[in-house]
Amino acid sequence: MERIILNFNEAAYNAECEKIREAAAQLNGEIIDLKNEFEINFSDAQLNNLFIYKKNIEKFCDSLYPEIRPLKFRTEARTEVLKAISKIVSNDFIYNNGINSADFFTVQKGIITVREESFETIRSKFEVSLETERAKEAYDLHNTAFEAVNAIFKMAKEKGGTLHITHLFQYDRDFNLQKTELLYNMI
Repeated sequence: MERIILNFNEAAYNAECEKIREAAAQLNGEIIDLKNEFEINFSDAQLNNLFIYKKNIEKFCDSLYPEIRPLKFRTEARTEVLKAISKIVSNDFIYNNGINSADFFTVQKGIITVREESFETIRSKFEVSLETERAKEAYDLHNTAFEAVNAIFKMAKEKGGTLHITHLFQYDRDFNLQKTELLYNMI
């Protein structure tokens, strides 16, 4: 069965997409500040490993500044970079706000961008859809029941009477729905 979309919450979808775009923009801003402060150039692979998958951070930092002598200063510089990168990858807004960086972000030409396919993943969160034959059958039965109850209400309204949904049905002791007897001639 082909999936049938019943409803889509566009406002919530747009808000979620904007949140992810803002996280990517903030991450890019943090990376630019890091590049400028520590004079580091990152390859796309390094950006991907460090800021999307958050792996090999210490190994990357250990490879920095081989030209700095003595070892104490080099170690101190590497430690500062490690602290700065660790601070970025622990940023709650970017990483812990329902955003899995590996699912949503990618690197293109030195910039963290939002994957296009992630928007489809997000879209499905805000759709109400029918995905099985049973769901379709339940939906059709619900519509039929709604139309029938609505028709009875309309008939009662035409005669000046009022009816409530509880007048049509009641539960028995076992919580099974039972049809009540109405004064049909009054409707």
